Amino acid sequence: MLTVQEALTSILAAVAPTATSKRALAECLNHVLAEDLITPHDSPPFDKSMMDGFAVHTSSFDGAGTVELSVQELITAGTVPQKAVGAGVSSRIMTGAPLPAGADCVVPIERVSFDAATPEVVTVSAEAVAPGKNILQQGHSAREGTPLMAAGTRLQPQHIAVLAEFGVASVPVRRQPAVAILATGDELLDIGQPLTPGHIRNSNEPMLHAQIQRSHAVPIPLGVARDTRDDLRDHIMRGLEADFLILSGGVSAGTLDLVPSELAAAGVEQVFHKIQMKPGKPLWFGQLKKDDRCCSVFGRPGNPVSSMSC
Repeated sequence: MLTVQEALTSILAAVAPTATSKRALAECLNHVLAEDLITPHDSPPFDKSMMDGFAVHTSSFDGAGTVELSVQELITAGTVPQKAVGAGVSSRIMTGAPLPAGADCVVPIERVSFDAATPEVVTVSAEAVAPGKNILQQGHSAREGTPLMAAGTRLQPQHIAVLAEFGVASVPVRRQPAVAILATGDELLDIGQPLTPGHIRNSNEPMLHAQIQRSHAVPIPLGVARDTRDDLRDHIMRGLEADFLILSGGVSAGTLDLVPSELAAAGVEQVFHKIQMKPGKPLWFGQLKKDDRCCSVFGRPGNPVSSMSC
């Protein structure tokens, strides 16, 4: 009998990834990236200001305490500087705007003497100036040609933001697997039905449905298969059309535990049956391989706690 880790290793060795498809970026949340992506351009794509202030060159402050500089232009985010900065000259600049040629420092507006009534001059203290200060250099976050994102990444909002920044509008992702859910047993009632003697409500289906959703797969509920071979066979055949089929009940050693034999009759090859776990010992796993597709099948105990643990 396999340990839990041995069973998991066996499952992971048997199950193959789903096919790759391209999806619009807005539809990729919780999908798994199918390919390694390479950074298409530097980020940021230009040297830019990290503050609202004045772009200067530090040579203007050699040996000086306070310097009055001329202000030659206003640079806002989304515009392109038209003039270079040199000794005695500055440009007013806003956060995120491209740095003008010649500038090697941005002095925050809070650190200067500036009067909007005379916008052509600004007074700057040398104490506020240092090469590279308040500048985000081109390529600081990412360099063109370097790895951007690895295959296997489950795409979360932060990944979506990165892909948007680099213009990845169509993303190679793995198709989310379809997982059929089948509860078995004559004793099971639908959730909305009143209890009658000898019956219980089908709690495994909604529980499995939620677990599948939490795993970012697509649940396909099949309802309840009764404890007859004909009804069980019909439900199993429909479930085998999915990527995964998860059954609850009918996998132990009772008179009506028909699942393993009906799976075998449908062509599903058993990989293992029973593991060293309590609750959940009767867990069954197998696969149907047909043409170019495969359905992985899990038979779980019918007890709700056992089924959830499996």
